[in-house]
Amino acid sequence: MNTIDSCLIAGTHGNANAARLFWVRLAMALVLGYVVGEPLLLKVFEPEIQQQVRQDRAARMSDLRTCNPVPYKVLDPHTVADCRARGMAILAKRITGATAYDRMIASRIARNEERYDKRESVRFRQRLQPLEDETTRLDQQEEDRRIARDHAMDAKRRQHDADLQKKIDTYARRLRGEPAL
Repeated sequence: MNTIDSCLIAGTHGNANAARLFWVRLAMALVLGYVVGEPLLLKVFEPEIQQQVRQDRAARMSDLRTCNPVPYKVLDPHTVADCRARGMAILAKRITGATAYDRMIASRIARNEERYDKRESVRFRQRLQPLEDETTRLDQQEEDRRIARDHAMDAKRRQHDADLQKKIDTYARRLRGEPAL
């Protein structure tokens, strides 16, 4: 046997090494079948595999949420035992009930959240203040424009009324026969 090629091509008729050639060919067929077949099999069934993976992950996440509720709540002993048996109890101390340490941590978290909310509220008001100032300024400008427009229209009305009154007076004088001014 010089090379693998010659070994594969060589016939088995009349050859003393026929059994050995058979095992070599079988080994090569298995290796090639695995190397080519597995990726092909995975590619063909990829959608089904992905769907099953998504379902498994969703089920695992559901189990984790059931065994480790957020926000915290005390679970019944049967659920606790089931979660521990399946290895899903991440918050083991909290599942059995809140200890003094847990209550202290929870109160610290609540205080920090309250402080954070206050800081965020102040930051929000600080960010909002320039916008409110700008809105107030624009509203004042609009009001000033409206007042100026109203004054201009009032002045035009007064002028128009004065012009009409002059015409009426002139017409009345003509009717009475008085000379026009």
